Amino acid sequence: MTKRKNSPQKNLQEITTANELIKKDLNNITESEFRIIVIKLIAGLENSIQDSRESLATEIKGLRNSHEELKNALNEMHNKMETTTARLEEAEERIGELEDKVMEKEEAEKKRDKKIQEYEGKIRELSDTLKRNNIRIIGIPEERIGELEEKVMEKEEAEKKRDKKIQEYEGKIRELSDTLKRNNIRIIGIAEEEERGKGAEGVLEEIIAENFPELGKEKGIEIQEAQRTPFRRNLNRSSARHIIVKLAKYKDKEKILKAARGKRALTYKGRPIRLVTDLSFETW
Repeated sequence: MTKRKNSPQKNLQEITTANELIKKDLNNITESEFRIIVIKLIAGLENSIQDSRESLATEIKGLRNSHEELKNALNEMHNKMETTTARLEEAEERIGELEDKVMEKEEAEKKRDKKIQEYEGKIRELSDTLKRNNIRIIGIPEERIGELEEKVMEKEEAEKKRDKKIQEYEGKIRELSDTLKRNNIRIIGIAEEEERGKGAEGVLEEIIAENFPELGKEKGIEIQEAQRTPFRRNLNRSSARHIIVKLAKYKDKEKILKAARGKRALTYKGRPIRLVTDLSFETW
């Protein structure tokens, strides 16, 4: 059906016809003239209805487009919120590890403070004993004082060397740990119950199939082992433990992480996750 549009001339004709009908004395016009005027009015009314339909269709189309844009904006916002949630979970995990480390240091400091208090108590007891017995130390040679000072300095120097040695050992241990973790991938954001029945290895395979289907078709990617990180001391946090996957080849690990970096967002069964290289706590 061809759409009809009213031109300004037709609209003017319709107005003129209506005005003519109003002004004319209906008793003085013939039946044929009356019918012509009525037909013109009906035709004008049809044109107005057609124009209204076209205007309404245009508005509906615009509303549909606006609805689609709003829907896309909401989806994008939802995706951003999911990504933010995953990052918050990762931050919570890191905070938990730091809290555990702080707790360990606080315990070590408490033990050290307790030891210092014990030493101070012993010195105080010795001082009180000397005072009770009215023992006076008179005329200690300066050479003896110098020897004591030198011993104190030697102990301080030995303490500094020991601390430096400990730092060197810690650095070597960290390097060794990172070397052992060279082929590892850390998976963040997987719920605790997901690996039941298929194991943590199956989780990585499903992630590859969902996010990197082309990579999943390749043969030779061998997983040596996969497991959850140990339980933390702070049991009040509800975030899932990370999954550590050890691959047989370093190049396979790099291939997977490169594919992950090239993808805007990674998901597992629709939920946002992250794949990162596994490093020692000190390197993080």
